[in-house]
Amino acid sequence: MKPARRIAALAILTALSLLAWAQGSLVKRSDFYVPSDPGTDVFVREVRAEPAPGAQAPVLLIHGARVPGIASFDLPVLGGSLAMDLALAGFRVYILDVRGYGKSTRSRGFDLPSNANPPLVRSPEAVRDIGAVVRDIRRRNHQRKVALLGWAAGGSWAGYYASLHSDQLSHLIMLNTLFGADAPQPLIGRGSDLEDPHQPGQFNFAQNGAYRCNSSNSLLTGSSTVFPLAKWSAGGQFLRGYRTPIVGWFAYHSAYFGHRMRTRLLVSS
Repeated sequence: MKPARRIAALAILTALSLLAWAQGSLVKRSDFYVPSDPGTDVFVREVRAEPAPGAQAPVLLIHGARVPGIASFDLPVLGGSLAMDLALAGFRVYILDVRGYGKSTRSRGFDLPSNANPPLVRSPEAVRDIGAVVRDIRRRNHQRKVALLGWAAGGSWAGYYASLHSDQLSHLIMLNTLFGADAPQPLIGRGSDLEDPHQPGQFNFAQNGAYRCNSSNSLLTGSSTVFPLAKWSAGGQFLRGYRTPIVGWFAYHSAYFGHRMRTRLLVSS
């Protein structure tokens, strides 16, 4: 595509994105914190339509291993906010950041080299954060049961929570979630840089340890490798729009890095 046409296409896409986000004037957002373990506060965003939704269950969206909640579920661009789409459909939606991600509490271990500690946040801690937020959501919604939607590692955390507290839930949705410790996955399985080259099948603690740093470019290269463009396009206009530069570069990177100079990938198991 010629530069002039590329600029024009981006301008049109930006205008469409702003128009779509303008529809969000019907949607209200409020941010707050929920206490989890002592000294740990979990960031939560509520996204709801006005007037208030009806009989649908409240929904909690749980991010995956690399990208925190807002960048995963509430980007201000066309096709970039699952939270807004659900709110406009009548759901009261909540997005959390598990401890160590996004705006939630981080331990002092993040100020040390990654090989100075074992993984700083593991699945039991993530599940306790989810539990604290579920309790708060139920308190805000007349004790109604909550629907969980977990993306990737967030689906594993959601499933873990559901195995312990199914009585608190109305629905469980596990999106793009691995099943089984040996499930093949080129980014995090055998042959990836998470595997110890000297001990096949073992986690590479020397390289990853307590956390793992991500560059901005790594946010999109992985998805491009695992999900070729043809597969994304087959999913419909939402995914085609989500793959465009205005979403991938401006909104996604801004949401990911906007509130911190550096964001790290937590290692959980």
